Amino acid sequence: MGKQHYIVVEDWREEGRVLSVRYRSGTAVKAIHAVNINDNRTLAVRKDGDGWLIDLPTRPGDGNLICVEEEQ
Repeated sequence: MGKQHYIVVEDWREEGRVLSVRYRSGTAVKAIHAVNINDNRTLAVRKDGDGWLIDLPTRPGDGNLICVEEEQ
């Protein structure tokens, strides 16, 4: 898929919450963009050390598919 990567997150907790998903990229990556495919919503991303943190709101007992695109 080129520069696109997909992450599956399953959260079976019975209440919704916001998870921080850590994404590690190569050193040439300047930014990443993340979208929750389930809701077609852009996700908040922030740099954290040598990686990135993606904030993922979840629904009770559900799975999520995240598409991450790297910008070099």
